Parts: sequence; C-alpha cells; structure tokens
Amino acid sequence: MVKPYNLELSLSAKRDLKRLPYSIQKEIVFNHLPAIIKDPFSKSGPLLETFKEARSYHFVPKNVGIRKSKCR
Repeated sequence: MVKPYNLELSLSAKRDLKRLPYSIQKEIVFNHLPAIIKDPFSKSGPLLETFKEARSYHFVPKNVGIRKSKCR
C-alpha cells in the first residue's frame, strides 16, 4: 500500500534531533514521526505566509520540563 503523505525533515530539524538525548530521539523517531505520517492533520497546524503549504507539529516528551527564560 502506498502512503499518501511523505515526511521531509529539514536539515536544521535533523541537526536538532541529533542534539537531543538518545531516549528522546527514540521517542520522536518511533512514536511521533509515525503518528505524523499516519495522520498529519490531527496534531499539526498550518504555518503562515511563505511556509503556508507546510505544517508545524509540537510535542512535549514525558518527564521533561520546559522553561522559558528571558535573555538579557
């Protein structure tokens, strides 16, 4: 069966993925990327202007805290 969607990671996304801890890399590759390929519209949102044909997918891995900090 041919899959109707193709997943393309940008060079910067690949580079960012390599910088993450191995456990998080595994979660992304084996859980999130297949979910995106299966149904890219369920958990993603459209980008704006120049990138309006692309979609954005955001996730927070389990047991990982994310903080925003102000740069001075």
